[in-house]
Amino acid sequence: MSEWISVEADEKPLGRTVILVAVRYVRYCEHEDGSVSEYPGWEVTEGQYVPQHGDVGDYFESFSSPHGDHEYITHWQPLPPPPAT
Repeated sequence: MSEWISVEADEKPLGRTVILVAVRYVRYCEHEDGSVSEYPGWEVTEGQYVPQHGDVGDYFESFSSPHGDHEYITHWQPLPPPPAT
């Protein structure tokens, strides 16, 4: 399998619509006393690279959002080839 590639790198998965992304997220929880806690985590999910969308520049999007209030897609890698039949 490939190494993780930062979304900040010049290399982009042009022509590929399904990739893996590493997603960092933060979930916020408010307690009964009004205090707030942050619970960071990481998830690997499927997603895609969108080269251009209207007036919005290029971006990566996750098909399955992690359970967080803020998500940050940080890395990607191509899917491995399918198994031989």
